[in-house]
Amino acid sequence: MKDIGLKVLNIPIDQFTMNLQKWQLDVLSDFDSGLWRFFLINVHRRARKTTLGINLIIREAWKHPKSVYLYVAPTYTQAKSIFWTDPNMFFNYLPECIVSKRIEDELLIKLSNGSVIQVKGASDPDKIRGIDCRGVILDEFAVMDIDIWQSILRPILAQDISRWAIFLFTPSGRNHAYDYWINSENLDGWKRYKYDVYDTKMISEKELENVKKESPYSKFRSEFLCDFVADDEMTLITYESIEKLKNHIYNFDSIKSSRKVIACDPSEGGDECVLYAIDGTGKIFDEMIIKGEKDLNRVLGLAFQFSGRVKCDDFVVDAIGVGSGICMGLTNGGKRVVRINSAERANESEIFSNRRAEMWWYVAKQIRDFEVCFFKDCKVLINQLTSVRYKMSKSGKVLIEDKASIKKLIKSSPDRADTYIYGIWGLQFMKSKIIYLTDDYARNNNRMENLKYGYAGGW
Repeated sequence: MKDIGLKVLNIPIDQFTMNLQKWQLDVLSDFDSGLWRFFLINVHRRARKTTLGINLIIREAWKHPKSVYLYVAPTYTQAKSIFWTDPNMFFNYLPECIVSKRIEDELLIKLSNGSVIQVKGASDPDKIRGIDCRGVILDEFAVMDIDIWQSILRPILAQDISRWAIFLFTPSGRNHAYDYWINSENLDGWKRYKYDVYDTKMISEKELENVKKESPYSKFRSEFLCDFVADDEMTLITYESIEKLKNHIYNFDSIKSSRKVIACDPSEGGDECVLYAIDGTGKIFDEMIIKGEKDLNRVLGLAFQFSGRVKCDDFVVDAIGVGSGICMGLTNGGKRVVRINSAERANESEIFSNRRAEMWWYVAKQIRDFEVCFFKDCKVLINQLTSVRYKMSKSGKVLIEDKASIKKLIKSSPDRADTYIYGIWGLQFMKSKIIYLTDDYARNNNRMENLKYGYAGGW
């Protein structure tokens, strides 16, 4: 082991060096020049940012015996998932012959030259405090707690001007990453890079066109053009997209048009309890707004009354809190209920933080793609829909503002907007002509597949 040399092993390994992107080569060349210590690398998604960091940290650890290097992601779980367990990442590039010890519990590798590479999460600063590292990779810096850098890592690196840090990120609004990006021009030893999807050419033009159609342009700008989009631009459903619904010529088929559902967002009292009757085209054809009612039985009675008025027995209801009782009462009264739990795991959990984000994203796309018509010329509803913003969570997933934050902004709870979202989301589970099954029949015949969607009854 002791006779193994850097040149003999050719670290980084050929698998990395033979597939170097131009932007990666630019960063490595500047790193090796010794002119800079801190590197802000703003690159689009799927551009192999982490791959660069992994290979650089392996090379430096082998090049400098008895040194400590850190890889830090926003959370420990995320760091482990990205760096340690992904078979195409760290261990894909680390030559086994230079490893002297591997400690799984601590996500630590000790090399035969005495150097250590360790994986950490910024969300647990106490486990980083006191580590005397020579270099650090901060991955997903834009969604990381900035205190880990300012209070812990920066003082450690201040001990020696040969110590360095690399910040890998894709923008997430105008936060601390934006501040460092702006200020770095006047900071000694800092170098910054921006490579958007058109610079790297790593994603085909056809695929980019698809992404543009599927996503809000603000998200495309952030994720692929590497722009620091302002908070007011991170609106998921824009006023312009709703206005376009008014003038669009629709050609909905009879099956889609015949579907209908009653969406309900119950309230704890004080806010509005909203019921919208929505058909398959997205049109709100009737409504009931119950204000300040705290009597659950009274609300249930009005819901049944509304159901009879619009001739619809299908409900989609927010089942959190008082909504659970509403769901139970409707089900016991013979109604078919889709239960919504905004906090639960999304179907596409690798993209969305929770069901709430997934539902809002789904409806925003329905509006942009003219899959729904103009729903109702209601200023309150439109104001609520266009006031909700999204951001990227620390784990890199889409996260929608919570109700409390929205309430501070618009001075009221976004009950009407959430009700509309529930209705459009719920319509995809409705059928135009269908034989409904009773709960007992469904259970006896093992027909409860629909429970994964939260249905109270079976069909």
